[in-house]
Amino acid sequence: MPVSRRGRQLLQRLKREYPASPWTAQAAQLMELIKVADDLTHQNQDLKASKETLNKEINGLSNNINQLKKLDLELESTR
Repeated sequence: MPVSRRGRQLLQRLKREYPASPWTAQAAQLMELIKVADDLTHQNQDLKASKETLNKEINGLSNNINQLKKLDLELESTR
């Protein structure tokens, strides 16, 4: 589940306004985890896009192979 903008703002405010608070240390860890989650979400989106592109390419290549097989059969039948 993505972190809301307001949640991020509050964590940053905690760090800015209460740097010595024990909550700030926990907030820093949480922000690091949020950053990792965001990075993984972006990687996932990129991989999905790559997968879609590769699937289209595979389908195109499969179609080409089928056409070549058909052509080969036609050539064989004319010999």
